[in-house]
Amino acid sequence: MLKFCNLKTVLLVFIASRAVLYSLRKFNLDLLHSGWQFLDPQLMRTDLLGALAFLHSQPPGFNFFLGSIVSIIPESLLSTAFASLYFLMGLAVSAFVFKTLQTLGVHSGVAFGLTLFQMLWFLSVERWLFYTYPIVLLMVLSGYFILRVEQGKSSLIPAFSAMAALVLIRGFFHAAVWFLPLFVGLLWLNRNRNGSWKRSAVAGLALLLCTSYPYISNWWQYGVFTSSTWFGMNIARLTIHMPKDEVRALADSGEITPISLITPFAPTNEYLKYFKERGYFEEKFYNHPSINNPYKSNGFPNYNHWIYISAAREYGENTKVLIQKFPLEYLHAVGDQAYSFFSRKSYMNILEWESYAFAGEGFGRMRNVIDYLILPVLMLTGFCLAVHVFTGQAIEGIKRRKLSSFVFFAVYNIVYITTIALLFERGEGCFMRIPMDPLVFAGIGLFITKLLPLKQIHAEEDMRKMINRPLQETS
Repeated sequence: MLKFCNLKTVLLVFIASRAVLYSLRKFNLDLLHSGWQFLDPQLMRTDLLGALAFLHSQPPGFNFFLGSIVSIIPESLLSTAFASLYFLMGLAVSAFVFKTLQTLGVHSGVAFGLTLFQMLWFLSVERWLFYTYPIVLLMVLSGYFILRVEQGKSSLIPAFSAMAALVLIRGFFHAAVWFLPLFVGLLWLNRNRNGSWKRSAVAGLALLLCTSYPYISNWWQYGVFTSSTWFGMNIARLTIHMPKDEVRALADSGEITPISLITPFAPTNEYLKYFKERGYFEEKFYNHPSINNPYKSNGFPNYNHWIYISAAREYGENTKVLIQKFPLEYLHAVGDQAYSFFSRKSYMNILEWESYAFAGEGFGRMRNVIDYLILPVLMLTGFCLAVHVFTGQAIEGIKRRKLSSFVFFAVYNIVYITTIALLFERGEGCFMRIPMDPLVFAGIGLFITKLLPLKQIHAEEDMRKMINRPLQETS
């Protein structure tokens, strides 16, 4: 039976499953037109590079990817084109998840089962034009390439390249707080690999410089050293449970500005009106519609308008004050985000979980119980198992002074993603967690393998030998 648990079977099962599942789930292209994070599709067709030059709300990577396709493919074929690309991403994710689990020493049957599970687990983001699935792929590739380094079969350059692409796709992966510590840590852990270390260091520094472009651009043009100027509005969402009357009183007293009385990410015209009424409105013209036009050509709000830079800055300053004034309400919002983070939904109130889980009747209620109660508990359990496995390996590796690069990568990402997602934004929830799910699956696979009554050495010992072998060869 286990002889069928191989890469060829994984690819065949993925293709066969998509032949059935794609007919049941249409590819969702809606965000191309309405997505807050996306440039105007008309500008993608007519002036992509010009629009990217004035893109301050997001790093340029994903909009460049979208624009490259939109500018060459007719409108009528866009859905097919993006669906095909996301199919290829899914094929790659399945292949590299399986290869990663095998390389870690996860039992072949367990690795095969987890790979089949992720084919269903990621289906929703595979059929949705958003940056979540490309990020999943890049995270999987980063981990696999790091394992190749530990096997002595590759330099760190492929891993650094995949990590740099993550920084250029989403501001969540910060160049200084995410990429730089991983870059330094991985170089240090692989400092004895004399043959490729210098090349990896030089290439990594060059990639770090490339990832700093949107930060430098936003600082130079708008005075904000970040790849996404939305940070202040993102964190302002965590004030949702703060008492409105008391917030208004703080605004009246001058401790905060009245912008906190406006729901974050309001339409452009609302902020234009607000700043004019406050008396410090200054019309700005950047000579490009991607930043000057309050609406896209299709009528949807343009969240890359310059007014959001000032709005986000003001929200951020207010939120610092409000969190100090209302810490319990802030923790309530953090709880909301944690509930969303470990589910498959977004924007939920943790205190209202019963109304979500037991709504409806019959099959509808059953599905709600699964989505809002069972899945969050299972996801949290899997997360805890992965944390247990990888932190245990990290502690042992530090004691032995032979910390695995993959374990370092896994632990840092789990801590980083969870911390940033829970404490600094109330929004996308599960879509922040999904990119680290392959790491959670790896931890679960190692945990299950260790429990199995196998004759061979446990997965952790297999991985340790695999890691130490190339180190000994290079010493």
